[in-house]
Amino acid sequence: MQASDYLGVIKPDELPALGEKAVKVTEQQLVLAKAAWWAFGQDTPETWAQLLNEDISALPYLKPAVVRMLEELPGTDGLSRTERQILDEIHRGEAQIGPLFGACQRREDAMFMGDWSFIERLHSLAHCSRPAIQGYGHVHYSPDLGEDERKAFFGRELRLTDFGRDILAGKADFASHNEIDFWWGGTLVTDHDLWRWDDTNAGENGVLISG
Repeated sequence: MQASDYLGVIKPDELPALGEKAVKVTEQQLVLAKAAWWAFGQDTPETWAQLLNEDISALPYLKPAVVRMLEELPGTDGLSRTERQILDEIHRGEAQIGPLFGACQRREDAMFMGDWSFIERLHSLAHCSRPAIQGYGHVHYSPDLGEDERKAFFGRELRLTDFGRDILAGKADFASHNEIDFWWGGTLVTDHDLWRWDDTNAGENGVLISG
């Protein structure tokens, strides 16, 4: 039985209940898990997206995981879902980095990323040719920061730039004004090979758009 919650937040006295629901892993599940991992490591997202057209019900949490990972590709506005949520929460008034992380996680069906990955998203929105946010500062987060420095970092108050507000309003594309260069699974997403995930269409899931 796969837990329906993030294991890191489950209390020790809750773990035995998971064991009571344990079932034997089937050959079908092993084959599907291997195929999904292979798909995620390919040099384009196409094989991963193709999983949505197949019967993957043997692993009940796989379909939402496939969709959520595709949402981390740039959308039609050039932002991933996480980056879009960041801008929207700042627009709503959640300015400090610490509470902002919590606010974005509450918008997820399942906990999606740790604070370090989240901070990297903030850094990419702030330190680029045309920033979408301001107030991040020049000291990047690291485990070497002292306690006072960490408190000061997570207490920083962020604001949208005019460009960030234009993106939220659907008037600008982040990717058209900034360098894109990051790994998504086995795919290197760049300006010249810009894969996008458009979930604004009428389809059930979304449409993968090649660059």
